[in-house]
Amino acid sequence: ILLVVSTSPNSSFVKKFLSLRFFTPIARLSFTLYLWHFVLLGIVSALLKVNIETLNTFQILLWLLELFLLATLFSIPLYFLIERPFQTMRKKLVIEPSN
Repeated sequence: ILLVVSTSPNSSFVKKFLSLRFFTPIARLSFTLYLWHFVLLGIVSALLKVNIETLNTFQILLWLLELFLLATLFSIPLYFLIERPFQTMRKKLVIEPSN
């Protein structure tokens, strides 16, 4: 919904809100989190021997929250070890067009 609203001509409030500094670390970490969440889902499920068919709705939501927190904690060092060095290298190699 935010994506659709932010593309409308009258979306200055939404654009200003999403441009807050609070969202910068979340935006930087989101790609790493996206890449690793599915792998972590499988690993954690296997380690904890979770059978989702036996869980009720509350237990599933709690399990998903735990997975999200673990994926976030796992993604932070991966961001600094893998993604950030490549971003730095890209800045050195790519010549930005001058205006």
